[in-house]
Amino acid sequence: MATQPRNITRGAVWAVCRRTNLRKYFWTPRQWAGTHVRDIWWYALGLCLLRYPGIHLFSSSLMATHHHTEVGDRFGDLPDFVRDLHRESSKALSAFMEAEGYEAPGGVWDARKCHLMRLEGAATQLGHIVYSRNNSVTAGLVADAREWPMITPLDGSPRVKKPPFYFGELAPSEVVVASELPSELRVAFGGRERARREIETLQRAQRVAGTPRGLAAVSRLEPWDEPHTAREVAAAATPTFAFHGHGPEADLARTERSLEVVRFRRERRVVVVLKQAGATQLVWPHGTWNPVRSDGAAMAPAHPDAIMFRPKEWERGGVPAAASMRGVRGAAAAMLAEVEKEIDVGEAEAPCAEGDDAPASDVRVSRVERPGARRLVVLRARRVTPSSKSADPEGDT
Repeated sequence: MATQPRNITRGAVWAVCRRTNLRKYFWTPRQWAGTHVRDIWWYALGLCLLRYPGIHLFSSSLMATHHHTEVGDRFGDLPDFVRDLHRESSKALSAFMEAEGYEAPGGVWDARKCHLMRLEGAATQLGHIVYSRNNSVTAGLVADAREWPMITPLDGSPRVKKPPFYFGELAPSEVVVASELPSELRVAFGGRERARREIETLQRAQRVAGTPRGLAAVSRLEPWDEPHTAREVAAAATPTFAFHGHGPEADLARTERSLEVVRFRRERRVVVVLKQAGATQLVWPHGTWNPVRSDGAAMAPAHPDAIMFRPKEWERGGVPAAASMRGVRGAAAAMLAEVEKEIDVGEAEAPCAEGDDAPASDVRVSRVERPGARRLVVLRARRVTPSSKSADPEGDT
């Protein structure tokens, strides 16, 4: 299924998510050639934040097979930021895996385009940030998210030194991975400190029954292994935006935003058809990114009645009412309760049926079946040994 065109509007808040290629455990929390995998990701993240100062980081949670990152896009740079982040992190991790003696993947991230979802409203932003930061808990990996080492500090600014591989001499020796809280959250709860406490309270409230796998066990997973749960259906629809709330007003807000998405796609399709017919001097609908940014095409102003697809001011003031805080808190809690029903707790399960302490063979084969599809998965440790690098030590003649 072709990806629907995205509307990139200044001032939007986005949730970015992308899985590794074939859901391999490439980002298992471990050391690669003396560098923790977290520092590779954090350095790439900080480097891209330096390149695109209009991108504001709210939170980033790196799992073994995917990442959840929430950002604000002040100037409409999101596509460039996402492209560079995945390219830099993929090439850097491949270089570290090769230095450690593993076969370097051709591409770390899945070939499908990453999922970009607009987070509309304070309740949606609160619920999604809590969900992504608690992903290691709801997936059954650790008992407390503070045990998971690959989450950016909430409203913090850690410094990360440049890893020894891939990043060239021109890259800075140190970057700052500065994060903040969305302005809508700060307004809803009357300040950054109260908003941060609200996030931490909701995080502690989320618990999963059973014994977590534990960080030590997860760290022993081989990078070329993958979960034995079924992969998502490639053609499954993913939402363009999220807006959480209850009651007629929330239903109306979702409907209005859905109609804006339909209008944008129809208007864009008309311009595409005209372009294919040979028309010139085209004006693309507001929020069109690639033709405007890459080709310098003209873009129409936002519709006067636009709610979601209009430029937004980055900083907003005001003092919230208590009812507003309760509404945001309640809608976010309801969202998390709904999400928990769909959690894939098998995310960190190793395909080795013998258990964590069983010796890993060079090749293990498992068959994953789901209705209407079947695939054969070959799982390899893929550590390159000196004897396997060249079958003929004298080379070709």
